[in-house]
Amino acid sequence: MINLLTISRVFLLLPLAWLMLGGEKSWSVVALFIIAGLTDFLDGFLARRLGKTSTFGALLDQICDKIFIIGILVLMVAAGYLQQWMLGPVLLIIAREFAVAGLREYAAQQKKNIPVDKLGKIKTAMQFLAITLMLLPAACHFCVILNHAGAVLLWLAAAMGIYSAARYFSAVKSPE
Repeated sequence: MINLLTISRVFLLLPLAWLMLGGEKSWSVVALFIIAGLTDFLDGFLARRLGKTSTFGALLDQICDKIFIIGILVLMVAAGYLQQWMLGPVLLIIAREFAVAGLREYAAQQKKNIPVDKLGKIKTAMQFLAITLMLLPAACHFCVILNHAGAVLLWLAAAMGIYSAARYFSAVKSPE
């Protein structure tokens, strides 16, 4: 049940893509995105509360987070939600996610574990908040200041992501 909640984030990309690529800039997009963000909180909360945490569930959560964040950023670029100067943090976030995924694979082969740290959780929360703030102006047509606040937060989240990735890389020492 909890894993289905986790996976639902990925499936929410489909209606988001349909709405966003269809030119829809409304509260429906914002609401679906917020629902997806709530599933991220809720799956972890329920797993801890019900004593249903597992290594597989934690892995699935990380994978779904990465797919969802990368997917929504790609959709925002494709649908024109982001100005050209915002491609910088988008590319940094995507590159970081692939780099950390590769590092986790390498660490697993070395029989090492890279647990998600508090900084990674804060980074994910900042990304969700930044994206929400950047989706809101499209829905309300007058909240341009929210777009700028979201842009600043996305740059900060990208920087925090690079910093946390550097910490992960330094924690995994190469045997060579």
